[in-house]
Order: sequence, then structure tokens, then C-alpha cells
Amino acid sequence: MTQNVVEVNVVKTAQLAPVLSGGEVERLLAETLQRELKGWSNQHMLVRVRGVLMNLTAQRRAAAMRQYSKLFSVQLEAEGTLTLNAPLKVLEPYEDGDVVEVVGYPVVNIYQGVVSVRLEVIQAHNPYAQEQPERRATHAQLAQLRSLKPRRNAFPLRPVVSVDVIHSASSTAQVDEDFYQGLGEQISRCRLNAYPVRITSAEDICAAIKASRADILVVIRGGGPDADFSVFNDKAVLEAFAQKKSYRVTGIGHSGHSTLMDLMADFAATVPAEAGAHIQSQLNHMAGLVEQYENSLEQSEYEISQLQQQIDVLANQSEITKQHLQENLKQIQPKSSFKNPWPYILIIILLVLLFLK
Repeated sequence: MTQNVVEVNVVKTAQLAPVLSGGEVERLLAETLQRELKGWSNQHMLVRVRGVLMNLTAQRRAAAMRQYSKLFSVQLEAEGTLTLNAPLKVLEPYEDGDVVEVVGYPVVNIYQGVVSVRLEVIQAHNPYAQEQPERRATHAQLAQLRSLKPRRNAFPLRPVVSVDVIHSASSTAQVDEDFYQGLGEQISRCRLNAYPVRITSAEDICAAIKASRADILVVIRGGGPDADFSVFNDKAVLEAFAQKKSYRVTGIGHSGHSTLMDLMADFAATVPAEAGAHIQSQLNHMAGLVEQYENSLEQSEYEISQLQQQIDVLANQSEITKQHLQENLKQIQPKSSFKNPWPYILIIILLVLLFLK
């Protein structure tokens, strides 16, 4: 009985419901969300999230232009992107690329009917404070590398290649000898040109890179203190290196040292000898390709020669057949009975004369 009453009430209610278009239904739902959820927050629902700050600098500029004391729409990359709102002072010590751990509570925002949840940050700290300077340096270096738009250059396909080698001018370095030994037997296919420089001088290295006109540009040095490798992250050096169209090889230090120049190079070796060995292997590979091409060319020439011989044989056979046909035609051609036309002409003249009489 109760169920029947409920069904009757539902039917009556449905009959009284207004008729709406699709757009009106969407607006009704948007207004309901706006009324029920906009500005919803729960300050007792605190959560802690660790991630990487992504667009902090841009949001600081926007807040400064509008004279806000708060940051909006800061992106935190934490296995997905989380949007943060935070007072300026809370995120003041941090920069883009910093790893932070934030504490905050969720806030619901609605814009044009779209619901989004943001985290209202009340506290932030860096769980890797000791590593932060190194992380910031790496972030800055990668940003600089992206700005240079580095490209990859192909190994030169030539039987003999020119190679410019930038190395330390110190007589005790010996890294150039290690590189030459790495070239091995392929050194005879290289026109080598040495550029000894102060390997700790960004200005000298940059000038040598700009002066190079070879097919292959090699920059090598041995190990040393970490501070000595900063020249290979220098902006002017990297810009000059990025503009070269030659095949670029580095052999800078040992495996413990990684520089932006290594990331830009077409091949980065850990030691000078490995840089030379790489060029040797490429030349060996190219020699194999040339030999394969020559063998293929010889095979093609042989096949063309065989086809030419077959064409000549067919041409001779065709000429002989043609001659036989001509002889046969001569033999079957009927002899003409009009070898001496004068008797026929005289008969025609006599007939004409008789007709005129």
C-alpha cells in the first residue's frame, strides 16, 4: 500500500516538473553547484603533499602586478599536477624546480560550471635543504640547455675526414696522445689539427670552438677538481658549441663528471681515449658501408654487362631473320608482264584512230 502511494506521488510530482531545454538543465546544474559547493573548504582536513614547484616565478609576477599578498594557481608536480594557493611568505624561500613538502586543506572552486579542487597551503618546508643548491643549479642548467635548442649532427660520410682537437696546452696533460692512440689504424684517414688551450679558460675554449672548420670537432681533457669543469657549462662556450655544424665529440674528465657540453655533444665519452675509439669505430663502419656499396656497384655493372651481351645476341638474330624474310619475299614475288609496254601502246593508238574515222 505504501509503495503504491509513493508511486502516485512520484507521478504527480513528475507532471508538475517544468519542461526545460538541454541548455537550461546545464545552467540549473551549474547554479546548483555554484550555490552548494563554491568556496567549500574544510580547515580540519589537513593533508601533506611532496612535489616539485613548477610555475612559481610566473605567479609571483602576476601577484606583484595585482598587488596581491597571496599566490594563486601555483603548480605542484607530485605524480600528477596539484594546484596550490598560498600566502607569499609561505613560498618566499623557494624557486621553480625546488622540492617542497606542503601542508594544507582542500578548497573547492567553481568556474564556468567546472569544479576544481585546490590546496590552501598553510605551511611548507624543504625535505632536501642540503641538496637544494645542487638541484637549483641543475634546473638552471637544463633551462639554459633548452634555450639553446641543441640539435644532433651526423657523422661525416667521407673517405678522409678533418678533425680539430681542442685540448689542454699543458705539457703534462698527455690527453691528446690518449686520443690519438684511441684512433688506432684509422688515424691515417684523419687530417688532424690541434688547438692547445688553457683548458680552464672559458674564453680560450670558446675562441677555439669558433675557429674550428673541421668535419669533426673534439673537446677533451683529463680529470681534475669539480670547479675546473664549470667552463663546460659556460653560456658562451655552449652557444658556440651549439652553433657548430660539425660532428661534435667530447671526452671530458671521467665518469664522475657530467657537463652540459656532454649533453649537447653528438657523442660524449668519459675519457679522451674513448673519444678517439668512437671515431675509429665510426670510420670502420663507414669503410664497411663503402665496401658494401662498391661490391653492390660491381655486381650491378656485371649484371648490366650480361644484359648488354644478351641484347647484342638478340639484335644479331633479329638482323639475320630480317635478311631471310627479305630473300623469301623476293622469291615469291610474281614477275611482271609489263616489262615492254610499247606493243600495248601501239594497239591503243590504232583503236583510237579507227574510232575517229
